[in-house]
Amino acid sequence: MRGTIRSTDEISALFEAARKIQTNSFIALIQTQDGKRGTKGRVAYIAGRKLGSAPTRNRIKRRLREAAHQCHAPWEGFDVVLVAKKKAASASFISMVEDMTRVQEELIRDAVR
Repeated sequence: MRGTIRSTDEISALFEAARKIQTNSFIALIQTQDGKRGTKGRVAYIAGRKLGSAPTRNRIKRRLREAAHQCHAPWEGFDVVLVAKKKAASASFISMVEDMTRVQEELIRDAVR
């Protein structure tokens, strides 16, 4: 699958150096792809074990993935990691899309700078 961050090392590096945006249902870790202007962006979806059983975590990741897709992810020139919060399991899909839209607006603001 293109546009997905799969390497554990890359995700760990994003946890350390990326800019964080807190929303109600997830945390977005954002980092620009330095020197790779015009490249397709990448996204990773994380739902930790504290959120519940495997089917619950998979459902949360599917909802995150669809919310990101509705906001045209992956975003060009950015690496983004979306880490689900406990509220993601009970949040309405509409509120998740609104949170994702807020993240997208931040990305647009960063791209302009």
